[in-house]
Parts: sequence; C-alpha cells; structure tokens
Amino acid sequence: MEPEDILADLDALVRSALSDGAMTLADVTARVLSGLPVSTHYAATGRAVEVLARVSAVRSDRERPWAPVGDRLEVEDWAVLELVGVS
Repeated sequence: MEPEDILADLDALVRSALSDGAMTLADVTARVLSGLPVSTHYAATGRAVEVLARVSAVRSDRERPWAPVGDRLEVEDWAVLELVGVS
C-alpha cells in the first residue's frame, strides 16, 4: 500500500485503536503507527491527533506528560474521556 493510501485510512485506524481500548494519545498513536512505514510516521502522527480530537473528548493533567511512541517520537499525552461515533 502506498503511503498516501495509508494516510487516507487514518480515520479508520484511530477509530480501531479506540475501539480496541486505547485511552491515551500515546497509546492511540503507537497503535496507529505500529503498522505504518517509518517514512509516514511524522505525517501520520499529526493526522491521527486531528482525528482523535475530532472523534473524542480529551483531557490532560495540569502538566502534560510526554510519552514515547516508538523509537523516534514523543507526544504530549492526553487521556481520552469520551468517544464520539466510535463503536
């Protein structure tokens, strides 16, 4: 599959991660990126965060912890509170 096709399917990948029980930004991102080529990770991370923000309510503690996602990336982590349109 071409990187462009993979990135187009990020909505489904994020929803699948949430349906499978991912409850933090780092967990969702790690699950999404685990099956993608490394060359797409940077672009996929931004798009996955956009999808997550669109389909869920999120919260973070006062100081957001940074969580590793793979070997080369860290994200500010959030807890997912409510799923919107994810089954």
